[in-house]
Amino acid sequence: MTAEYITLAAAAAALAISIASLAYVLMLRKRITALLSALDSRALRRYLRAVEARQRGRDRKRFIVFKLLAGKGLGKDELEGLVRTSFRQLFGTTALAVAGVSVAHYNPGKGIGVLRVRATHKNHAVLALAAIDALTDGEVIAQPLRTTGTLRKAMKYAEGG
Repeated sequence: MTAEYITLAAAAAALAISIASLAYVLMLRKRITALLSALDSRALRRYLRAVEARQRGRDRKRFIVFKLLAGKGLGKDELEGLVRTSFRQLFGTTALAVAGVSVAHYNPGKGIGVLRVRATHKNHAVLALAAIDALTDGEVIAQPLRTTGTLRKAMKYAEGG
């Protein structure tokens, strides 16, 4: 009689384990389904593309639209020289080389220009623009207006603003 009880207890335990594992599989199925639907989302795909682009080493540019409040008689090359000198004095030659600072567009009539710089050094470039005032003893004053990610938007803002 005790052997029958032991067999019955073992069968009951096996049944309980199988029911628990079935419940666990159903729970996992819900999580897997939710994960797969999240992988199909557009935002996640965009994020993954951005991560892959950074891993490939694609450097992103930023375009800073600025206005000269003084010193409108400057040419594009002279202005670029001032910005580069200011950047070099503040952050050094190595940072200048890495940042890739250049004047992409300058309209001397309106006194509005577009500065191209790597995204990682955008804040440095804004500071360098502001420091031109101290470099030239107030003869040239540059005011950053807006930062964009594309030259087209920067040009649109520079022409309209």
